[in-house]
Amino acid sequence: MQITAGPSHVWPRLTLSPLLALLVTFVLFALMQHLVSPDKVTIIETEDSPVLHFLSEPQDTPVSRKTLPPEPTRSMPPVRQLPQTSPSAEMTPVQVEIAPPVAKISLQVSQGFDSQTPTPLVQYQPDYPPEAAREGIEGWVRLSFDVGRDGQVVAARVIDSHPKGHFERNALRAIKRWKYKAASSDGIAIATFNHQLIMHFDMQSVSN
Repeated sequence: MQITAGPSHVWPRLTLSPLLALLVTFVLFALMQHLVSPDKVTIIETEDSPVLHFLSEPQDTPVSRKTLPPEPTRSMPPVRQLPQTSPSAEMTPVQVEIAPPVAKISLQVSQGFDSQTPTPLVQYQPDYPPEAAREGIEGWVRLSFDVGRDGQVVAARVIDSHPKGHFERNALRAIKRWKYKAASSDGIAIATFNHQLIMHFDMQSVSN
């Protein structure tokens, strides 16, 4: 036997469904309102709890640095150390010896009382006058002298000279120091007279 529900049973269900939905919506809305109400929120403050503030440090902007090439090493020359001398040390003077000019001698012997002539044993070169050497003066002196039996030069004198007044004194001084082997006759020493010679004072004789 099949029973078929009529319209009277369907109508109450359709009427209650919107009401239930509205009720559920209201309850949910009231619940949400209760949860978000500011009166229900309790803020607990503690005096001992420190408040930490975190600050973000600014980041440094990277700076690009250029690497310079190393400087070339320069080798310094070695320093030569000079020997230290005491200021009180005395300087030794250096003497430079300059050879003085010399005179050339031309011997001219005259005949005496005998054919034999005296032989010179010791001859002295005359000194070149400093004044004539500085001025480059050259000249000559003609001398006359006698030789005694002991070989000494005596009676020396100037016959002539050129230029006058420069070389006569030095020529006489030199000839008076000469020594002779006296002439002899039959093995006996004798004096001879009027012997002559010429002394030349020449600057070129220094380098010769």
